[in-house]
Amino acid sequence: MSNSTTMPTSFADTETQHNNPNINEKIEIATHNIQGLNNLVKLQNWIQYCSKNNLHIVSLTETKLKNTHEFTLTNLIYKFFISNFIPYQKQQRETSLGTALMIHHSLTPYIRNILTYPGTLIRLDFQFPNNNYMCIISTYLPSNHDDLLMRTQRQLNN
Repeated sequence: MSNSTTMPTSFADTETQHNNPNINEKIEIATHNIQGLNNLVKLQNWIQYCSKNNLHIVSLTETKLKNTHEFTLTNLIYKFFISNFIPYQKQQRETSLGTALMIHHSLTPYIRNILTYPGTLIRLDFQFPNNNYMCIISTYLPSNHDDLLMRTQRQLNN
């Protein structure tokens, strides 16, 4: 299940909003353990950092978002694809896990398939011109949820 909505971009300057990658040259990919994405200022600073550093695809782990998250993530620069954790036992915290992919808007037309596994995995398949394919997987394997860890690993192997 992916979740994306639109966030105001008053924080983003005009220069970074129009930083479109040339997919015929290279696509910059990064990963970051964000350790929580619930603070709007932290999110704005991170988006600005990614844009200024020409990052086109960014995997975020430990997003710690709830399924009913109030503020929005997607903006004029990046579209967010989210996999939130849904507790299946009372003692589990839904905000302890989560992963997301930030995709530069110029790359979103090339997304052909999206697969998520709640709280631990999101996979995007891209098809670029000239039949060039790319698969990006963002995963967060929890050390304190043995059953979820095993189910996620099985999902990755399929």
